[in-house]
Amino acid sequence: MFAIKNLQNGKAPGPDGFCSEFYKEFHGLILEPLRDMFNHSFLNDQLPQTLRDANVSLILKKGKCPESCSSYRPISLLNVDRKLLSKILATRLEDTLPLIVKGDQTGFIKGRKSCNNVRRLLNVIQAYQRSAMDGLVLSLDAEKAFDRVEWSYLFFALTKFGLGDNFIKWVNILYDDPQAAVLTNGLRSNSFSIHRGTRQGCPLSPLLFALAMEPLAEAIRVTPAIQGLLIGDVHHKISCMLMMSGYSSLAPRLQLHLLLILLNCSVNSQATRLT
Repeated sequence: MFAIKNLQNGKAPGPDGFCSEFYKEFHGLILEPLRDMFNHSFLNDQLPQTLRDANVSLILKKGKCPESCSSYRPISLLNVDRKLLSKILATRLEDTLPLIVKGDQTGFIKGRKSCNNVRRLLNVIQAYQRSAMDGLVLSLDAEKAFDRVEWSYLFFALTKFGLGDNFIKWVNILYDDPQAAVLTNGLRSNSFSIHRGTRQGCPLSPLLFALAMEPLAEAIRVTPAIQGLLIGDVHHKISCMLMMSGYSSLAPRLQLHLLLILLNCSVNSQATRLT
């Protein structure tokens, strides 16, 4: 019931055409069969086909060329019953995530704000400017970040973080043979299978992405070759950006690229900045 009450109004519906307002209006009739359907899916390790379907709407990114495929952000329009299941799982995960993901990662984490990392970065830059010390800030942008998450790695990370058999089983069910069709100028393509990525438009996806990125963040934290910027007794290594005390930190001896291969993570060179 909590998940239904917190559905946002005015959102585009999924392939079945039922909107959030419908579920709110008729929650008294829907709640019990919806619960039974979720329980049946859990026992049988698979969602009904309608919960695995999605329409993909392509949103042009601001300032990007409309003739390039990479200029569009794919938003998955999921059926509301599928969103409800994801919201229930997201609500369970969001209270645990701050215990798993270290405090310097603020994106999508309950109780944290990205502006804190921005303030931290500005403080570090100002401190180095006042002291006339050398340092650099490397801002990295992950290319197609949500779409490149490998499921085998994601499930491995969920297991290593000890999120429990039932929760991991639910995530496996959500990512069992999902289908999508692309909406273009009012036309719907044939459906196709999806084999990787976390769906943009799913309430659970941002949390899973933050969880998937935590091993990379931890590798940066513990890698001796990345010294970070020293202010007082504190080494500032990673927040929303990676900060280093010299170009020697970029030495080829770093093995972080091996983790990037495992993550299937690619750097978007057009959005990467070194200052």
